[in-house]
Amino acid sequence: MNKIGASILITLGICVLLASCAKKDERTIDEIDAEKIENFIKNNNIRAQKDVSGVYYQILHAGNGTETPVLNSKITVTYTGRLLDGTVFDSKASDSPLTQYLAYLIKGWQYGVPLIKSGGSIRLIIPSSLGYGRSEQGSIPGNSVLDFDISLVSLQTTAR
Repeated sequence: MNKIGASILITLGICVLLASCAKKDERTIDEIDAEKIENFIKNNNIRAQKDVSGVYYQILHAGNGTETPVLNSKITVTYTGRLLDGTVFDSKASDSPLTQYLAYLIKGWQYGVPLIKSGGSIRLIIPSSLGYGRSEQGSIPGNSVLDFDISLVSLQTTAR
């Protein structure tokens, strides 16, 4: 074997050895987000529950309406959205609430908002896969866990 062949074999052997020794984080993004959320909840003494969807929620006020929102409900809400570091990325106050069909909002809201009735408020901590996923959205980096305080001002359910 010539010197070049021996050098290539040695280099390949070192690469294989290093690759086999490298620790791989084989957790899914949902598992990583769940760990971030659980640490956030613990560190901030938040009394949240985990929905089967993966959304963590804390009902602040259940509301007093007779209906809960469904996907074809047009909802009017006020809210504040934050990253886990406390950075506010969006908010709508009572003088300029958001009115939108629930079906057009992120999956985390679609799972969480129906847990309250009109007049209710809820805190949703949403894993990135139920928010904006890997995509950057304005000032929200990709793979961001989202923390929302939402008040459901009103809802209108229509047959569409």
